[in-house]
Amino acid sequence: MFGSSRARVWLTTGTALLMLSAGVLVRPVPARADVGDCDPTVRAFGFSSTQVAFGDSPTLTWDIQVPDGCGTVFELSGNTRESFDQFVGAQGSIIVTPAMLSFGVNDWDMSLTLPNNSDLSWHVGNSVTVTMPAAKPPGSTVTISDDSVRSRVDFVSGVMASHATVRIAGNVNLDLSSLESIPVAAGVQILGDRSVNAAGPRIFTRTVPRQLLKVGDNSDDVRVSGIRLEGGESDDPFSGVGPRDSDGIGVYASQHVEIDHDELYHWRGAGVNVHDGNGNNSADYLGRLNQDTVDDPANARNVWVHDNYIHHNQHPSAVNCLDGGSHAGGYGVVATDGAYVKIERNVFNWNRHSIAGDGSYGTGYVARDNLILQDGGVHFKCVDHEDLPDLLLNPFAVGYDIVKQVLDAGNIYHTHAIDMHGVGSCGHFNSDHNCHQAGEYMDIEDNTILYTAGNGIHLRGTPVLASSSPPDAKIGMDVKDNVFAHTVHDGGYITTGAMTQNEVGLHDLGNTLGLNTFSDRKRCDFDGDTVPDDFIATGIGWWYASSLLAGRWVFLNRSTTRVTGVTLGDVDGDHRCDVTANGTVLHNPDPQVRTVSPGAVTTVYGEPVSLDLFASGGTPGYTWTVTGLPPGLSASPAGHISGMPSSGSSSTVTAQASDSHGRTSGFSFVWSFNARVPGVQGADQATAQNAIAAAGLSSTVSNNDDCASPGDVEIQNPLGGVSVPFGSSVQLTVSTCGGGGGDGGDGGGGLPK
Repeated sequence: MFGSSRARVWLTTGTALLMLSAGVLVRPVPARADVGDCDPTVRAFGFSSTQVAFGDSPTLTWDIQVPDGCGTVFELSGNTRESFDQFVGAQGSIIVTPAMLSFGVNDWDMSLTLPNNSDLSWHVGNSVTVTMPAAKPPGSTVTISDDSVRSRVDFVSGVMASHATVRIAGNVNLDLSSLESIPVAAGVQILGDRSVNAAGPRIFTRTVPRQLLKVGDNSDDVRVSGIRLEGGESDDPFSGVGPRDSDGIGVYASQHVEIDHDELYHWRGAGVNVHDGNGNNSADYLGRLNQDTVDDPANARNVWVHDNYIHHNQHPSAVNCLDGGSHAGGYGVVATDGAYVKIERNVFNWNRHSIAGDGSYGTGYVARDNLILQDGGVHFKCVDHEDLPDLLLNPFAVGYDIVKQVLDAGNIYHTHAIDMHGVGSCGHFNSDHNCHQAGEYMDIEDNTILYTAGNGIHLRGTPVLASSSPPDAKIGMDVKDNVFAHTVHDGGYITTGAMTQNEVGLHDLGNTLGLNTFSDRKRCDFDGDTVPDDFIATGIGWWYASSLLAGRWVFLNRSTTRVTGVTLGDVDGDHRCDVTANGTVLHNPDPQVRTVSPGAVTTVYGEPVSLDLFASGGTPGYTWTVTGLPPGLSASPAGHISGMPSSGSSSTVTAQASDSHGRTSGFSFVWSFNARVPGVQGADQATAQNAIAAAGLSSTVSNNDDCASPGDVEIQNPLGGVSVPFGSSVQLTVSTCGGGGGDGGDGGGGLPK
């Protein structure tokens, strides 16, 4: 079901227009001024099919007859799934995918209107209906192994199926451009394989969806883990200036949603936007993501965003501040419409705000053990205006002299890293969302904030207790035991500081200012790839920069011990460095499941098999899935392979281990067979050859006319008990008497014994 997304195709002859509701522009070049003599005739204009399956695209074909001298070259441009701009002839065709397909309505119209210089007009065209893919059966396992259109369809139909598991291979780059608000059903697990690519597979869009993945409403028990989810923006913050936000993952009133070990970037709205239905800002509204769910120790009813790398989510308000600017967005994680979210152990960089809230009743978050790096906070850019009349005529001029004092060398104004919006505008400079009600409760603890270009934390109004909150609900913004690189405590619009509030409600408890240990480092191999990784101790947490993740920072432990107080080394022998401080060893947990292939396996045909597969890392409690085993063999969920092979043919076996959180690792190997040569010396020829065949071998026979033991095998090569490749030949020498000759093993030619 796709929403109507009508772009336009224009064909102009002088002032005449052809309009196609398709997102493309057709313009003849050049056109004569005498419009009356240049009316084109539309001989064909339409689509190859009025009904297409999801994942397919119709072909737009046109045939326009234009009088001589009126131009026969047209400019075709627009924004479909891939933007294009090209010159075409009066006849041609192009495959068209609309710029945005929203789940909800599944058709769009393509029409052509051709007015001329009189009141006459012609209309041709058709309506194209997209058939939605059917959801997979509940509980399905869907494997995305390549970047094809088929994989695109499988991904969508998989995430629409309740309690489905969608596994994405680590080398996949899946293009979901043109899609919007893909519904993720309850119980769905979207799991990226990080055994091949530690950063995980990439899912991306080149269009600007309102949100790409939509979890909800009430889609409980969803997990998105181990993927790179990329929006359509670039690293340049000013590429995102404009009115429309775009979120990577939108969560709507859904509990037990876990978003972990992902990379979320290039979204001009938010990497993760959590909603709870209170769009009208009612104090009486009781949603599903409330204060009594956010700090549940088991995260049983919470939206939990943890151990992610969230960066370059930017949406400044203006390239030129004197133009007044427009809407600004660009958040790492944001709580809206009465939602609470738990945000832990993430790394933030180059976001406009790393963590934010919209200020509505019942809105809040718990943010702990996060690392906010130095960059980002880009809010707008000014130009160097020396022309006083221009300044006086501009409504922004009153604040310009103030603002220019805090612009950086690039004339950029930087905003704060963490906030809770106010819901009001107060009628003064920079008043937007900077007063009145500002959410309910925010718990900001044990974070490292190295960003200093703007304020660290900004409470932009006064937290208010919603009437629907539990009796023991807290109120305010607790800022506790964080480490700030800021040397100034109280920030403002000119001087940046660790924290600031417009009204009241911020509680400052045990924070450390002026501490930046980012350049104080030791090195050790924490991720097990033999390459030493940088280690930092921020004064509240330990982190290492994983070489497997191209330097992405990974959380190790909460600790106030600094670099000089720790010893690094592999204590437990798992080839990953551990940290020793104050006599206590922190064993470095491997977040990834690791599996070890047994290599090429060769066993003996006809003999029992016993082989155990090995996994480590992740969260123990591994479940193995093994396919391609030779006939007669089977594997238990614990990874034990056993049985008696009933065929000696080699097989390619694929094995995959999943830990208790669904993280996976796997491998493939070849299983081949040897055969045990039976000892047949002294046996008659027929008995010997039957025994050799039963062992999976062949035989050749030569005779020795010595009358020693006519008809019996005197010599065999190889000897009995030797293991040889399955199907090999055993050479037999059989005793004969009276000149009988060997005949290849049929037992004839000799005297009977």
